[in-house]
Order: sequence, then C-alpha cells, then structure tokens
Amino acid sequence: MPMSAVLSLIPETDVTLRPTMGHHAHAAFFSLLRIGNPEKAQEVHESPGQKPFTVSPLVGKSERWGHDLLIRAKTECWIRFTFLHDELLTDFGDAFFTQELPSIRLGQAKFQLNRLVVSNSEQQQWGGNATYAQLLQTASDD
Repeated sequence: MPMSAVLSLIPETDVTLRPTMGHHAHAAFFSLLRIGNPEKAQEVHESPGQKPFTVSPLVGKSERWGHDLLIRAKTECWIRFTFLHDELLTDFGDAFFTQELPSIRLGQAKFQLNRLVVSNSEQQQWGGNATYAQLLQTASDD
C-alpha cells in the first residue's frame, strides 16, 4: 500500500542550498535507510530501473542568496518520502529507533531531524496512506 512520510528538518545554522538539490534529498533517503537496514539500502540502491519510493524537494521558508537559497537557522523545513512497499517504510522507520534522532546532510548543509510524521493531520497533510483502489476512486479525470 502506498504510504507517505514527512520528515521535519531544522538547520542548526544558516545554510545555503542550490535550488536543484534533489540528488541531496535522494542521498539523505539512502543514508537513513542504511541506518535502518543496510542490506535493504544496498539492494534498493543497486536495483536497476525505477525505485520503490519517491522524494520531494525540500519545502520551507527560504530567501534568495545569489543563485542559492538561504534557510535561516531554526527554520522548520520538510521532505516527503513516498513508499510503494510497506516493508521499505518499516526499514526506513527503523533508523528512528536505533539511535537518537540522526542529523542529515543535504549537500554541505546539516539538518537536525525534528520528527517523522506518517499520518495525515491538520498540521501535516502530506503524510498518510491509501490502497491502490482508494487512489483510483479519488483520482480526477485529469
């Protein structure tokens, strides 16, 4: 069943990032998956073709800083990961039970993980799950 998890991230200091930093978010996903299940991380990373997950861009308040984006210290940001296999979310989630909340890097920027949300709520509507049948029922004709 497809599931979405939202990571709340907070930079420890002011950070600058390129606007096109998707490969850094992708690397952060594998870094966390490797903490939860190193074998699964290697298997998914080495598998050819499409991967059983998606990664959103970093979302949060930022300012233009030349060609980069400036995110001020203590500004909450989010990344959404969508999992197409239940066990992948389980392996990913294990990273949050094996140690204190790990920090992650997006390029040279260091972020502290604030929380992981896997349910839809008024505060965070990006998390949640649905069966494929539910997705088809609620899809628009577009």
